[in-house]
Amino acid sequence: MGILFIILAAISLIALIVGFVWLLVGGGEKTRRSGEAVGAQMMRDQIDDDDGESNVVGTTIFKGKASKVEVSASVSFKDIKDAVALGDWRGVLPALLGMGGLFGLLFFGALAIFFIVEDKLIGGIVLAFVVFSLTRVVLDFARA
Repeated sequence: MGILFIILAAISLIALIVGFVWLLVGGGEKTRRSGEAVGAQMMRDQIDDDDGESNVVGTTIFKGKASKVEVSASVSFKDIKDAVALGDWRGVLPALLGMGGLFGLLFFGALAIFFIVEDKLIGGIVLAFVVFSLTRVVLDFARA
């Protein structure tokens, strides 16, 4: 029984990856920047993100050029519900594949842990947490 849930979790992982990549490629925004200002900004961000272990004495001067590519994609629950209401399944399919893959991976993975792990208490806790989390997401989706 546990092997079946592992196989279903693997299929869900594939659906998650396909949906996520499709969402980025099809609906993502790509931003490409290059030049001296980008390099200086990247260096400043790196210094700001530093955890304090290195010593920066004085002001750093950046000479040179850099390039940066950023990709972002987002879909809200309201966007998904509106697209489904209009019958635009093709436009919403990447988001649904990604969400369904994530839900399937969490749920079937938790079921696999429940049936494979000898300690049913740990398996039950993981399964209860996943069911609670998925219920909250579905309720938020319904409210959107």
